[in-house]
Amino acid sequence: MQHAKDNVEEITREMAAWSRTPLFERREGKNETLLQLEDRDERLKRRYDEVAAAGARVHALLQVSGEKERAHTLVYSHAHITTLRGGMT
Repeated sequence: MQHAKDNVEEITREMAAWSRTPLFERREGKNETLLQLEDRDERLKRRYDEVAAAGARVHALLQVSGEKERAHTLVYSHAHITTLRGGMT
């Protein structure tokens, strides 16, 4: 169970890394100025790459969690069946 909790925390960190930074910023950092859009294609590609990489890492974490859950279920089932068989003899 701790492994699943650790994975949720890791997924949250992955998402926070790219979600806290604005995609577009104002010129000179002032609220009165226009958004800086000259490099928007580059910014969009960079953000897309960040999100895609985070998605791949999240997917890998979920796969590991699923495998551990299946293994845990098999061990539990085997122990339960063994207990039942032992109780019937």
